[in-house]
Amino acid sequence: MMATLSQKLDSTLEASKHSELEDVSSFLPPPESVLDEEQDGSLRSTDELRAVTKNSDADSFGTEPQVDVSTAPDQETSCNLDMEDVLPSQPLQSSSLCLDTSYQYTQLVERLLQQEEKCRQYCQQFSHMGNITETTRFERLAEECASQVEALKVAQDKGYPVPKFHMEDRNVNAFKINPELSGSEMLLKIVRGINLPVPGGISLNDLETSVRFEFAFPSLQESQRDQTHSVKSSSSPEFGEQFALQIKRGRRGFRRGILSKSIKFEIIQKGTLFRTDKVVGSAQLKLDCLESECDTRQLVEVFKRRTPTGGHLEVCMRIREPLGGPRSQTVTEKWLVLDPHTLPLVAAPKSQIRDRTEKRVSSRSAICSVL
Repeated sequence: MMATLSQKLDSTLEASKHSELEDVSSFLPPPESVLDEEQDGSLRSTDELRAVTKNSDADSFGTEPQVDVSTAPDQETSCNLDMEDVLPSQPLQSSSLCLDTSYQYTQLVERLLQQEEKCRQYCQQFSHMGNITETTRFERLAEECASQVEALKVAQDKGYPVPKFHMEDRNVNAFKINPELSGSEMLLKIVRGINLPVPGGISLNDLETSVRFEFAFPSLQESQRDQTHSVKSSSSPEFGEQFALQIKRGRRGFRRGILSKSIKFEIIQKGTLFRTDKVVGSAQLKLDCLESECDTRQLVEVFKRRTPTGGHLEVCMRIREPLGGPRSQTVTEKWLVLDPHTLPLVAAPKSQIRDRTEKRVSSRSAICSVL
């Protein structure tokens, strides 16, 4: 028994010594051979990483990069941006085209269209007077306005910013005439009535007013008469009707006779089933103003048995040229001028060029016929 106990004690002492040595060795630095092996392994790993990196760089340099075709712009989109080299600034996106920019484009286009219409009118006036130089000048200005309108539309569609512009005062020595009218034509327009008299016993809702006129030319027996349509439920009715009257400029004593004439108006209240139409007022327009003017707009006072009623009738008169002959006058026009460097280049269609050329030839032939 004692021998076996001594053997167990010896074995436990050796095991405890061996464990203590292992614990101490875990805190000691590794031997040099182990360190050399670890350094060789780390060097091999870094060399392998460098080799792999060089191979990947060589592969990426030698092959083309892959491009996603869905994100690449197509040919049509690139063709639509061919105006970038014309404008100095980059085009805006359609979403960034604010309401103010669209409103400015609209105002510029409307202004240019008005200028084009004025140029056409001046062309007719100078063509009628036989002034070829001014006629050609305003023809070119009208074509310039038309081309600028097309350029503005293109710039707005492509999202470009509003071009630069400024206003100028331009003086035109023009003759005030209406070339669209013939020499034997006079236009009378009854615009509206203002506070026309209301007959007694009739409410405002029962009113049905019209205007009847008489122009005693060329004689009292051959007087020219007509009447407007009826307007209901208003003491200030809007008529806006125009009538063509005939005059004869070549007739002997025409000027003296027409200046002594006048146009008589009667305010008619339409009757009912048991009541006839009733004249509630009258007015008279003298024509002496046509001596020096070809366009006149007047408020004619309405009377009832020579007593003013407080109402008025607004009428307009137009003839080709003043009865005393056309007179030159200086007209100052507010002219819109666009900066050509901020507009895209737009080529006019061949059909428009052909039409403009034909119009120019026809207008010049008309000038020659007048001369």
